[in-house]
Amino acid sequence: MTWASAAGRVQGAVYDFGVRREWLARPAGRVLWGTDVGELYASIRALGDLPAGASVLDVPCGGGVALRGLVGGSGRGDGRGRVAGLGREDGRGLMAESAQESGRKGRSRPAVVGGRRSAGVRYVGVDISGAMVARTRRRAERLGLDGVELVAADVGRLPFADGVFDVCVCFNGLHCLSEPAVAVRELARCLRRGGRLVGDMVVSRAGRRQDLAIAALRRAGLFGTGGTAGELRDWLAGAGLRVERLEQSGAVVHFAAVTAS
Repeated sequence: MTWASAAGRVQGAVYDFGVRREWLARPAGRVLWGTDVGELYASIRALGDLPAGASVLDVPCGGGVALRGLVGGSGRGDGRGRVAGLGREDGRGLMAESAQESGRKGRSRPAVVGGRRSAGVRYVGVDISGAMVARTRRRAERLGLDGVELVAADVGRLPFADGVFDVCVCFNGLHCLSEPAVAVRELARCLRRGGRLVGDMVVSRAGRRQDLAIAALRRAGLFGTGGTAGELRDWLAGAGLRVERLEQSGAVVHFAAVTAS
């Protein structure tokens, strides 16, 4: 079974139902993975603080959980996203200069939330599952987001040129893939100079109970080969990224890495 199969679509719907409800995801994350999923939602909320002109690639977008960040932030690009790995080291908003440059080039229509907050931020969501892409589209409509771009594609072969995006986010995705190292390299390829890859991953060797859960999900075809926290660091470094954050909470590692500027 894969996430793109009929059975995978059912499992995807269950996952989407849970992850969109923070009150439900928090206890589930604690019980299943021994983790505080508040870190995930902090990273999502930080998207709302990106400056006008920033471009965001979300892979896999799932049912569009990251869209809540576009309507929930301050929209000032004031650097508060540093906690989640989205801010600059000098305290300014994320890559303001490159975001302004991409805005001047005007490559696409930005996602606009009623003309406020996320105006000027380009959001592109990608998922291998057409059903998940459709879910994200419906969620964008419900949130009043206009200009969201959605593509059904394989993360190992993304249909984008090199150096297109300021930020790539990969929430709850790498552990589902058969070749996560290839996916990391492909995401890094799509980043501009100074761009950031931010995400999380369920890792092995965090505890016997968690490893048993990972093994069961692999047998079900919902998890891929996965890896350890150390292997994740190696994938990031092997893709030419400098690791800025690699923090483990239970069996989940939250990471942020940047390309050469």
